[in-house]
Parts: sequence; structure tokens; C-alpha cells
Amino acid sequence: MHVTGIAAGNPDKEAPNGEKVYGVAPEAQVMFMRVFSDRQKTTSSALYVKAIDDAVALGADAINMSLGSSTGSMVDAGSDIVDAIKRARAKGVSVLISAGNSNTFGNGYSKPLAENPDYGLVGNPSTVEDSISVASVNNKTLTTAVFEVKGLEGNAGLHNGKFDYNQPEADKDFEKGKVYEYVEAGLGREEDFAKLDLTGKLALIQRGAMNFSEKIKNARKHGAVGALIYNNVEGANINMAIDDEAKKIPSVFISKQYGEALKSGNYKIVLMTRWIIAHPM
Repeated sequence: MHVTGIAAGNPDKEAPNGEKVYGVAPEAQVMFMRVFSDRQKTTSSALYVKAIDDAVALGADAINMSLGSSTGSMVDAGSDIVDAIKRARAKGVSVLISAGNSNTFGNGYSKPLAENPDYGLVGNPSTVEDSISVASVNNKTLTTAVFEVKGLEGNAGLHNGKFDYNQPEADKDFEKGKVYEYVEAGLGREEDFAKLDLTGKLALIQRGAMNFSEKIKNARKHGAVGALIYNNVEGANINMAIDDEAKKIPSVFISKQYGEALKSGNYKIVLMTRWIIAHPM
């Protein structure tokens, strides 16, 4: 549905950041042509062809195809899909196809380094001559969830105390706007909580030695109302997989840099805020 929203979103309520997010053609009508089944994860160009021909017959002005395979070329594109796109163009229908859907090489771990650059390639069938291959264009601003660290507002090296995070689903969430205290709890092992008073506070725990669920459950057992798990290596935030018992308190995953900054000081934090930052194109 995110593709439909980008194309023709026409909201009747605000997004979490308080804004209404419109598509590029909010008054457009949308037709859905199904090319995937409930039984298989893959599809084929034969189904693309039927969907394109049906869309043209039903009077579509433009066709969007947010699908395909990586590393495509004009040679790889089958004659059936090439001909279908030509037929659509002959009827005045634009066919727009995503250039790819895999982000960067190593996505989810870190951005490519200078010595290991991104080698992403344009996907098929967006390489077909009569189609328009669409790559991503970054927004001028980026709205992201952050928590604010009171006491680091003037530290530009730490984003002025605004730390981004990844958060797994939980039975309850952090209280928006509430000021929390935290206690450093090592690796989150049982012995790391000895003599710590975590009542009503968050546990700051380093990644490693045991799984995320055990760390969070130990924190809850010792009175913590939430857990801040920070990375033990440099890199992007990861998504924590946790069990149902660990979901009884909210938790977030933050970077090694942010975790070490919290460990080295005695700050207070406010979670569940939104931050709009410049994001040059």
C-alpha cells in the first residue's frame, strides 16, 4: 500500500508527526492488478503482460510496477514483456517501473565504505526501452523517531542529544514526554543487576553474551520499566527479535556511540519524540 500512497494518497487524518501526507496525484483513481498469488512468493512476466494489457483495456492513464528482479538488462527482458509495454505506450499509457527495491549493498548493517562501495544495479524489467525506470529521490526533510537526552543539547557530535533508535513491538510503550532515568547494567546478565536499584527506571544494556530477550527479561525482573540495548560494534541499528515475555516492557536498540555516551554520563531522557532534520537530495 505504500506505493499506492505515494502515487495517490489522499488522507483524512494526520500522520504521527501531525502532518497529512499526500500522494503526487491525490485525486486519481486506482486500479489494482494482482500478479502474486497466496501460494507462491514469486511471479512471472506472463502475469505482468496480462496485467498491463488489462490496465490498458480498462482505460489506465499510467501503470506503476513496483516489482522486478535485480541486475536487469535490455537483453534479459523477455520479448513478451517488451511487447506489452510497447502496446501500452502506443495507446498513450506511461509504464513506470521501479529501478530496484534493495536499497544499498549491505543494507541493514551499515552504509557502504569507501573501500567497499555500493554496487547496486538497475532492476529488470525497468530496463525495457519503452518504460520509465524510477529510482528513489530523497526527501528534503526527514522525520524520524528519536529520544532526547537532557544534558547533551549542545553536543553537535552527538546530534545535540537526539538519538535515533529501532523499537520492537511490545505490550506497552514508553510514556510520551515522560522524563526517564536509566541505570547502566553491563551485559544484562543476572549478576550484572546485583545491588542495582532499577525501580521505575530504564536499564542500559550492552549487546553481547546472551540474546536480547534474556537481557530484557532480566531487566524487568529487577524492576526496570524499559530497556535500552546498545550495540557492541559500530554500524546501523538492528531490529531485535524478542519473545512474548520480553515484550512485557518496552525496549529500544541504539548505536554503540549513543550507548557509550549514556554510559559515560548521568543524563535523563525523553522517549517517543519526533525530529525533523534536513535531508539534502
